[in-house]
Amino acid sequence: MEAINMLRSKSEEKRTLGLIKASKLCNDHAMLTRVFDTVGARFLDRLVNSGSDDDQVVLYEDVDVLRAISCVPESESSQEIVSMIPCLLDILKRGACSAITDACYQFLFLVSTTLHNGLATLYEYNGVSVLVSCMASLPDGSCSLNLAIRLVKSMLCDLPVEDRIYKEFPSELSQLVIITTRQFALLHNGLKFEVLQLLSTLLSSEYASPLHDALRLMSNEDWSTNIRFGIEAVLRNRDASTENFHALVLAESLMWILGEKVALELQNPMNLIPKTLHYRKLFNLYIPKVLEQNDIGLVKFSASLRCPPHADCS
Repeated sequence: MEAINMLRSKSEEKRTLGLIKASKLCNDHAMLTRVFDTVGARFLDRLVNSGSDDDQVVLYEDVDVLRAISCVPESESSQEIVSMIPCLLDILKRGACSAITDACYQFLFLVSTTLHNGLATLYEYNGVSVLVSCMASLPDGSCSLNLAIRLVKSMLCDLPVEDRIYKEFPSELSQLVIITTRQFALLHNGLKFEVLQLLSTLLSSEYASPLHDALRLMSNEDWSTNIRFGIEAVLRNRDASTENFHALVLAESLMWILGEKVALELQNPMNLIPKTLHYRKLFNLYIPKVLEQNDIGLVKFSASLRCPPHADCS
């Protein structure tokens, strides 16, 4: 009740103290809902207009309260909370301290993946472009980078906009490949597999031809080297059969982009066949083993396998 009274005050100092108190009520869902209802539109204005260094502390408290409120299950204010997505994207575009950006990513992930129309709203307000442009400044393996990657993957996989994404964000998708392949090569945790699923989906899409062309024209080949390192690391894990499937799909996509030479450069840590054999033979030998262990609804993929350019698929 004290926090609510402070938030109703006209005094800037008391309002700030009220926000600080409210941000500590993470487990009091009813109180957090009241906080959001109390500040209402003024809260929105505060988020949009707080950009100076002098306001960073207050902005952090604002965002932290929002993050906490987004955790409230079945809130009556859920659609109003979804309407805050553009404000949080704006904060990310302007730039802020790491504590604020971390809270922004947490809010965006919770709201976009749990509330009705959350993910669609994120996409409609240029979420792909904002998230990808901010990824380069996030530390390798960080929680915020993890959430940003998962959000982009969700928009790509869970919204009926796959064809639009390739048309509307060609440069962003090229940048996304460069950023995420570095994570794919470096990391050895759950984020590695999130990136793997994103890359295999992104590069194997029927709409990916313009992206393939853009990648072929890049003078920097680090992205392809990183993919090869990542694939080899995944295939060494005999227990990660679902991930092995995605790794094989990604390897086939890489061959489509760069040609048969990629197959010869890929090491075969499982010693299933000599590395000089064509990748298609590796795929045909290994995919039944994957499907035996995983009823993942991907049998149809094997029926539509494509032969990479200049490869002997006989």
